[in-house]
Amino acid sequence: MIRRDFPPVEKYSGQRAGEDWKSFFARRDAENAKRAEKETENARQERQQQIDHAAKQTVPGRKGARVFYWDEEDGFLIRRAGGRKNYDWHWGRFGAKQRRYNSFCNEWDLCEELDPQDEPTYISGDDDSDYDGEDHYFPLYDDHDEPENSSVPVERPQDALDDMVYYRFGYITPVVAVPKLSTVPEMHHVRKFIGVLQDTAVSNTARESMTTFFGYLLQAGNIREIPRELYDLRQHEADIHSSAAVRMQKKMLNGRLYYIISDRQADTSPAFTILLTSAASVVEMLCRGWGPKIIDIAKSLIRRGISFQAAVQDSHERVETSSIAPYYGLLGCRPTDYKPDRLEFATYQALCKGFLRSQRGRAALLAGGILGRIAQDFIPNDEVYLGPSSDVLKCGVCFVADGESTPVFWDDALTDDEIDLLCGVYKIETGKRLLN
Repeated sequence: MIRRDFPPVEKYSGQRAGEDWKSFFARRDAENAKRAEKETENARQERQQQIDHAAKQTVPGRKGARVFYWDEEDGFLIRRAGGRKNYDWHWGRFGAKQRRYNSFCNEWDLCEELDPQDEPTYISGDDDSDYDGEDHYFPLYDDHDEPENSSVPVERPQDALDDMVYYRFGYITPVVAVPKLSTVPEMHHVRKFIGVLQDTAVSNTARESMTTFFGYLLQAGNIREIPRELYDLRQHEADIHSSAAVRMQKKMLNGRLYYIISDRQADTSPAFTILLTSAASVVEMLCRGWGPKIIDIAKSLIRRGISFQAAVQDSHERVETSSIAPYYGLLGCRPTDYKPDRLEFATYQALCKGFLRSQRGRAALLAGGILGRIAQDFIPNDEVYLGPSSDVLKCGVCFVADGESTPVFWDDALTDDEIDLLCGVYKIETGKRLLN
């Protein structure tokens, strides 16, 4: 069970919800021991070279190991990414005995509790970093590497792959061997399932167990056909089996399965219900311990760029109207040889800003993905909690339970034209005539 006073862990840090620093290191040690048992001689030699280099206690450079530091919050230690531009600063805040290197993940952990008696050190000049010799107590950059031309933090998948698969799908590293399948997906397919497109270093053991896990997921007819040694959802003590702080149910709406998430107390504010179509997002919500209120879950979904509906429960029928939905102007048509310029981009930004700051802009924030990221530049997250626009019964989407005719939920939804506007779509002349 996760303690309710345990702070949220940082995304992609590798620390699981409710996991203290001792449990984290114990879990990593156990995982590394299993990896070492099946490690090839060549892999062991390469890893030993990394260990020998780490023994020098030099600050990792741009292409070196990743650095995490353990930060105290509400009496608990939370593992946070150092951010490569901040490695010099973080490194000097800890002593040599407070730094721990993981050769399997190529990561450093900086934690005072590893040796409370050790003293912080200053940065030496013989490391492999890009330190320029200036006073190392410079103002910290944000802990995540992000482009300077965006106000929205770019959250890159910095978590270990096995942790990412755990949060989204319930995968756990098997302690014992599991039956092999004749057909399993390739690793590049596994990365796409997770949403990680770039190549990531994965040990052969982890590669084999993860591809086997997804092989079972793709072939299984029910949950019992997946070995429990691979599947956290089949463990009795799994996070997903603990009592959730919110009410959840499944229902077919508009011919599609939705996961309906609401506060347990009906009189809580704001009065909206979360509708999700992604089972993996529900698993992540439970495994990460999002909550306890519906507002907290909505905030986490927005930060992760996950599409959802923040709908109101209403049985009213659609209001018939002759009025046309607000039109914010599309980007129009361009000649074949047209080349966009700065003025074109400024026009696009102005049109986006006009739409996103209207009542209907809230729908883009809920859309997730690239649309949600664009919306976060212009819309405060609090807009979601105000509920759908005032004309939702005229222009919104009604959700009707299968076999019934009365609407159950209403919410705003983007039109195709609005999506094209936000994505910067304009038509190009081809010089050809279409004949009917």
